[in-house]
Amino acid sequence: MKDKVADLLRTVSGDFVRNLGAATPDEINRQLRGLQRSISAALKKTNTKVDNVLVPRLQTMNTALAKLATERDRIAASLEKATQTATDVADRARSTAALSTLSEDERATPEGIAAALHNRLRATDAFEADVERLQKRGLDKSLIE
Repeated sequence: MKDKVADLLRTVSGDFVRNLGAATPDEINRQLRGLQRSISAALKKTNTKVDNVLVPRLQTMNTALAKLATERDRIAASLEKATQTATDVADRARSTAALSTLSEDERATPEGIAAALHNRLRATDAFEADVERLQKRGLDKSLIE
């Protein structure tokens, strides 16, 4: 009995909990079902009801952890998408301000360059103001993209 309980403690110590943090819902389910089997086997021929309490708790934990893992994956995907969007916007902003995109007439004089860049800046500021106004009215950011 003591050996089985010691094996059980070794199972849940160390990397077991750490691995749950990065596991998919299926991996969490598989690990907790294995733990349930280990608990049942360790306490099979004992005169306690510990396994009757632990197994239902593990099942409840399994459901909660699977839900959290799904939410974590959704948030990670959302962050990845937001990072890509930020990169795309920064690239577009750099290309908009690039002197190589100015016409020959705009590049002819320093005043022409300054005026063209000033006009682009005003247009960008106006666009940002329009987007902020629409967001305040409830427009979802995903529609803008």
